[in-house]
Amino acid sequence: MTLDWYIGLSYYKMNDYSNALLHFQMARYLNPYHIYVLNDYGSCLAKLNQEDKAIELYREAISISKNFTEARLNLCALYFNANKISEAFYILKGIDINTDTDRYRRTVILILRRIIENYSSARQPNTNFLNLYHKESDNYSFYHQLLKYAISNDLQPDDIVTAYQNDNH
Repeated sequence: MTLDWYIGLSYYKMNDYSNALLHFQMARYLNPYHIYVLNDYGSCLAKLNQEDKAIELYREAISISKNFTEARLNLCALYFNANKISEAFYILKGIDINTDTDRYRRTVILILRRIIENYSSARQPNTNFLNLYHKESDNYSFYHQLLKYAISNDLQPDDIVTAYQNDNH
C-alpha cells in the first residue's frame, strides 16, 4: 500500500476532501488495482459531489473483488440517495447474505423498506402483509428473511411484495 493512500485517508477523516483527493489520485496512479484505494478514492469523490466518478471506482473495485462488501455498501448508498432503488437492490443482492455488520443491517432495512413503501404507494398490498410490515418495520430479521426470499427466487424489486404475499398468505 502506498503512503499516499494513508495520507489521503488521514485528510479524508479530517474532512479535508480536496487534499485527500490529491493523495488518493496519486495512490491510484501508483497502485491502480488496489480495492481499498479505489474504494476510498470513490468515497472522496462522492463527498465532493462527483457521484458518477465515484460509481465508476466502486464498480471497478467490485470487478476486481466481487465480494468486496465495503464498496458494495458504498455503491448501494449512492444509488439509494439518488433514488435508484432497483440498482441499489441489485448491488445489495451481491453481498453475502450472512454478512452481520451494523452497516449491512441498516442498508438492508433502508432498501427493502423503500421497496415496500414504493410498492404500497403504487398498489395496495394485502392486509396480512401490511399488518406484518407495520408490526415488524424495525425488525431486521423480517427484512433479512425478505431479502433471502428475493435472492432465492431471483426476484426484481417490483416483484418482491407480490411474490412474498402469494407464497405466505
